[in-house]
This record gives sequence, C-alpha cells and structure tokens, in this order.
Amino acid sequence: MAEVGFCVDSVYVNGMKHEPIDEVSAFEIKIDSSIKKGDFIKVEIYHQEGCVPKNLAVHTYPSRTIEFSNLAITDSAIISADVNAENRILLCVEQYRWNKWIKISEEIIVDSLQIVSFDVSQSVHSGQNKFRLCSRDAFSKKVFSKARTLGSTFNHDGYKIDRAKKVLTFEQPTRFELFDAYGNLVKMGEGDNLDLTNLKSGAYYLNYDNVNTKIKF
Repeated sequence: MAEVGFCVDSVYVNGMKHEPIDEVSAFEIKIDSSIKKGDFIKVEIYHQEGCVPKNLAVHTYPSRTIEFSNLAITDSAIISADVNAENRILLCVEQYRWNKWIKISEEIIVDSLQIVSFDVSQSVHSGQNKFRLCSRDAFSKKVFSKARTLGSTFNHDGYKIDRAKKVLTFEQPTRFELFDAYGNLVKMGEGDNLDLTNLKSGAYYLNYDNVNTKIKF
C-alpha cells in the first residue's frame, strides 16, 4: 500500500497505468494476474511537488527454488552438479580459506535444469580444501550448495621478505591478501611475489595458501 495524501497523479506497474482511488489516505496496487512467480515488477508512482508517498508494503521477495544434486568433486579438482532452478540464475564457486568463504570463479548464467562443472585446480592449497557452489538470482538472494572437500598432498614452503627492496617472495605461486594493523585490506592478488614499496613499514597480517600470519617489514 502507499499513503497518498490526495497527491498521487498516476501509478504504473511494468509500464501499465493504474489509476489510484481519489480522496483516500491509502490505496492498494493490484498486480495483474499475467505476472507470474519470479517475474520482475517495476512500480512507478508519480505525485505532486512537495508530496512524497510512503510505501507501507512489507518487503518480501518471491520464493526461489534452487536445487543442487549429484554434487561431487574429483581428485583432479573438478567440481560438478546438476542445478535445477525455477528461473535464470548466476552461479559461481566459493572456497573456504582463511576462516571465510571467498569467491574463486567467474559467475556463469544457468537456465532451468543444467549440468555444470568448474575446474578449481588452480585454487587448491595445502591440506584439506573445501568448496561449494553459490547461486544468485535477480534479487541478489543467495543460495549455497553443500560443501565438498578435497585433500591435498601439496606443501607450500612459505615466503621470504627482502626488507631492503621491500618485496615479499613466495616459494610457490599462491593467492594472497595483506591487511594493515587496523584490518584494512591493502593488497590482494595471486602470484609468487608481493610488492611492498608503497606501504609504510610496520606490522601487517598476511593470508596466503591456507595460512594466516603476522609479518613486519
């Protein structure tokens, strides 16, 4: 409902004009029966100057059904699943790393029933790896699959800091994040070195491979 105060001139729903009820404090906008579950709804309210209608509707979103079945990950780090969605969604892969879930793949468009697979081998770190699928619909509502784990025999040999040149070199290429002493993200990326030349000397927190550590330079 919208509180009009006798000042609404016209209302449009998805481009179709709906006339408000005259001389009432509030009116209800009826949604056309042709609009189906999951469709986009755009409501435009035109009003007189100095009068702003108030939306009294409870903000709810249409329910979404997204199902993941046959979810699996291979020894070669290929994660796959059958995805069944009522409407078009965006889908990506997340990895649990550094005590949080992070997005590690580009989003792909999935329509209705589709078999999907992602190669996540470049994101495998030392020890136990955990991956899941993350879907996002038109309302940015997220739905996650169950997690799948993958063990790794790979061992990362760490890093070295050249304080004179202000560069940190990883023994093997890795994904990394660097935070300052206040928890602000100052560097992130992937590779075998981290340029520190534009940072003030002091204490920082480094995430790499599956490690959280504190560094000083």
